[in-house]
Amino acid sequence: MGKKGWLVVLLFFITVGVLGTGNWYYQANTGKTIEKAQQQYKKDLAKERQRSLEAKAAKESAAKQIYEKHKGKELVYLPVGSSLTAGDFATKKSKTYTALLAGRIHQDLGYEVKTINGYGKSGTGLKDHGADSLPHIIFNHPDLVTIEFGTFDLNRNAKNTYLSADQFKNDLENFVDEIRKGTGKKTKIILITTWNSGQLSFTYDRAIEEVGKAKGVPVANIESVWLNRSDTHGPKGEKAATGKSDGWLANDKGHKEIANTVYKKAYGLLK
Repeated sequence: MGKKGWLVVLLFFITVGVLGTGNWYYQANTGKTIEKAQQQYKKDLAKERQRSLEAKAAKESAAKQIYEKHKGKELVYLPVGSSLTAGDFATKKSKTYTALLAGRIHQDLGYEVKTINGYGKSGTGLKDHGADSLPHIIFNHPDLVTIEFGTFDLNRNAKNTYLSADQFKNDLENFVDEIRKGTGKKTKIILITTWNSGQLSFTYDRAIEEVGKAKGVPVANIESVWLNRSDTHGPKGEKAATGKSDGWLANDKGHKEIANTVYKKAYGLLK
């Protein structure tokens, strides 16, 4: 073999050696990089778990403090409104949104809730029932009042209850003012939007939201409970505590979701 041949062979072995060394070096470092990444992932995961546990513990501690702060204190709750407040058509009185709300306030916030029922009347509105209920609200000096009107106020065919959106807004503002005038700052008020009346609901719900903003009163918007839903009302003819469902008003699931929505506003007022 000539010099050129030996030179080619030598260069071949040098190349193989360099490539082999480079491949080994690459694999070794890649392995270390992967191992470091895995170790860092485990550390980050452990830290995240620890932070989650600490956050959970802090939340539970805060909830316990809130509960202990109010434990045993009486809270007088007076719900006023129409058919939803009356409990149509829950299967039991204990499954109405007013009963469920009172239960959550007791369970989560510690209050001994005394609910004054009788001021939810089926098919009524602010015009025919608001004025009637006002003296009773003032007399009882409740700590919490929920106001649920608008569903029948928007119905032009119901002469006893119909109010234009503007008139409804004006009357609702006056209703809130009269409650505050009669009970003072003690009474906390939550407004509840209308039930399952399509575009008209949106119009009157905006009026309720505007009253809430103007008067500094929280609004529990329950549109998500009924909008594009069929599982939170009916079915028609189902047995209920107040007869048989009309297929339109809230069922047990609907009442539960209403209670949860109102509770979020009550929590901010009562914690």
